[in-house]
Amino acid sequence: MSENIAAYLKRSARVLADCADLLIQIEDGVAPLIARAPDRPAGDGTLQTGMGSPAVSLQSIDLLSQTLADMALWLEGLATEVQLNPPPALDASAALARLRLADVRHRLQGLAVTADAPLPEPLLF
Repeated sequence: MSENIAAYLKRSARVLADCADLLIQIEDGVAPLIARAPDRPAGDGTLQTGMGSPAVSLQSIDLLSQTLADMALWLEGLATEVQLNPPPALDASAALARLRLADVRHRLQGLAVTADAPLPEPLLF
């Protein structure tokens, strides 16, 4: 399956941007829960303020969403540059075969993914 690399880059950027948006939704959902949670003492009785603290967890979510959004912008920029100076077509089948999520694999190939499709019920464990 050979295709112009700009198309792969654009679709990759869209996947990352969608992930960043989803992460913001998650952050918005958990922030009120974390704000209501009582402070947890560490093992020695002091309040937990290190890497495991709720505030740091929210900051980590925010950093990850910003990183994903920046990577999407980077890929969009590369796609624009590649359109101006096209390299040979890219056969990405071997790289696509390594992907575990069929949805991501299909989206990167440009196969129809309907936005109206209902999300699956979450699996709670």
